[in-house]
Amino acid sequence: MPVPASINDLSTTAGNNSPAGGEAPSTVDDYLRTLSAFIASLRDTTGTLGTGKQAADPTLTALAGLATGADRLPYFTGTDTAAQATLTAFARTLLDDADAATMRATLGVVFAAKYVSAEQAITSGGLLTLTHNLGAAPELYRLSLVCQSAEHGYSVGDVVETHAARDQSDTGVVVKGVSVVGDATNISVRYVNNTAVFGGLNKGTGAPTAFSNASWRLIVRAWA
Repeated sequence: MPVPASINDLSTTAGNNSPAGGEAPSTVDDYLRTLSAFIASLRDTTGTLGTGKQAADPTLTALAGLATGADRLPYFTGTDTAAQATLTAFARTLLDDADAATMRATLGVVFAAKYVSAEQAITSGGLLTLTHNLGAAPELYRLSLVCQSAEHGYSVGDVVETHAARDQSDTGVVVKGVSVVGDATNISVRYVNNTAVFGGLNKGTGAPTAFSNASWRLIVRAWA
């Protein structure tokens, strides 16, 4: 066999890589030099390996050191250091979803966005116009009163859930509360035009009572 011109001329069959018996010693020497160069290239870190071979690399070494198994996901904890996290079958049903809407459907989430207002002062007959940035008219509202000054058994910071305007004649006022109207941009909250906008129960006794406007703030939450 003549001296190979490149590594690609070498055969994986050992007998095909031997010079013919009648060739000169110089030819055999050149052949051995070629084989030596090939062997040297196997330890070369510059990527000059034969087709299908991968040079040694610390990133690949880090990955190769992981004890792989079912439902495991490799990830990097630093430069050329790797670990694994659990990736359950359920988690994979989220990863194959193309967008947030599809993920919400997979999770059974009804609403895409939530709005929470700052604490709002309460004024009889007043109007609040709150920009919600939900991208659509809200479908659900929640109204909360936050105590600012202790009264009727409540302490500062207590939160009492309330609701839209309703008949509360047992406190001496026909209607208490607010009306709430929402659109794709704003939530409009109109306070009832009574001295005390909200009423409720005494925290300690359960007796019906009117809440002082100045003693409370309103928080509006909305979902769309």
